[in-house]
Amino acid sequence: EFLISGPTNHLITFLLRRSVAIGSSQAARGSCVSDMAVACTVSYMDKAALVRLEHHKYQSEGQSLLEPYMQKYVWQRAINYVPLWMAPNLITIIGLFMNISSALLLAYFNPTFEPNDDVPRWAFALCAVGLFMYQLLDALDGKQARRTQNATPLGELFDHGCDAFSTIFVTVGIAGTLQPGAWLALVSLLWGMVTYYTAHWRTFVTGKLFFGTLDVTEIQWCIILAHTCAALFGPAIWAYPVLGLEIRHWFIFISYAGSLKAVLGNIGRCLEGGIGPEGTTVAESSVVAPGIPLVLAILAGLYLTSFDCWESAPLLVLLTVGLMCSKVCIKVVVAHMSKSHLDMTDPTLTFFLIFWANGAFGIGLSTTLMLLLVLSLVLWDVCFYCTDVVRSICQHLHISCFTIPPPKTDKVD
Repeated sequence: EFLISGPTNHLITFLLRRSVAIGSSQAARGSCVSDMAVACTVSYMDKAALVRLEHHKYQSEGQSLLEPYMQKYVWQRAINYVPLWMAPNLITIIGLFMNISSALLLAYFNPTFEPNDDVPRWAFALCAVGLFMYQLLDALDGKQARRTQNATPLGELFDHGCDAFSTIFVTVGIAGTLQPGAWLALVSLLWGMVTYYTAHWRTFVTGKLFFGTLDVTEIQWCIILAHTCAALFGPAIWAYPVLGLEIRHWFIFISYAGSLKAVLGNIGRCLEGGIGPEGTTVAESSVVAPGIPLVLAILAGLYLTSFDCWESAPLLVLLTVGLMCSKVCIKVVVAHMSKSHLDMTDPTLTFFLIFWANGAFGIGLSTTLMLLLVLSLVLWDVCFYCTDVVRSICQHLHISCFTIPPPKTDKVD
């Protein structure tokens, strides 16, 4: 019941609502079934959380090195080419789709992330374009919201949610370009999720999103340049040794070192105490407890590597682990914006127990088939969670996610 209560609940609700539509001509029956549907619907966000989210105000501090120049010379100019009818969330989702599609296409040519000179160079170029477009559109969505006077808490949440998913495919893309092997690809994915999670853990504690001198914009540009170099000179360029290490390894380790300061700084700031009563979080909860879901997600991901499917299908393992971690990341964002307590566990982190059951009960299914089952369940759960949260917010704020009313002005704030 714990594993499937969320998705099953949505399925029951959907079927009951369909019954209402089919039997709408019979008012008494329709009313009865409608009441049952409402009773069976249990949203991930209750009324009180939605009210608190409605009054949420975005706050941030700090500025990265490249952001002022990108703002002045790229983003402020590019926003004038965006049609006024285009919803900010639509801009975000288009950028995410471009990032996902380009990264998966590159992974198609090298799903093991091992050195491979046969990958076509245009795939690296496409990855560079895909990530650049994601960065650009991710920067324009907020400007479009203010430009059309449609800034809402949903926009901020939607933006952060897409960033969590993008972390998966940015890692898949750069692993396909550097070709460091499956293990370094997995470590890079987990480290990227740790960096993202601790930033929003700090926000949950302090109420402000902090940007360092070297932040996501700088990291994305380094990755774009790496894709471009591979497109121009071929992936073999990363195999050249420098001071006893291949360039690919220098790139990865320097990235780790650069983000280590941010991760340690975020965790250290969380341990100092929050803005809530007696140093608690914005939800008046423990400042340490949010670290538990992060640890559980990492352990669940590492557990999957103990099976044969890790050797035969590392890409599927990365996608499964990434989706599990991304949901945990999104939940801490929701907790911050709605000032709600953060769940310490999540159904996606228990789906891997299917592997244990397969061996314990002698079912005998292949580990690759079990991995596909787990990936499907995780994807199903993540989709239900995200759609339910977005639907609840849209209904509460009386807005649409991907459409906006006609703008009153075209002036950029």
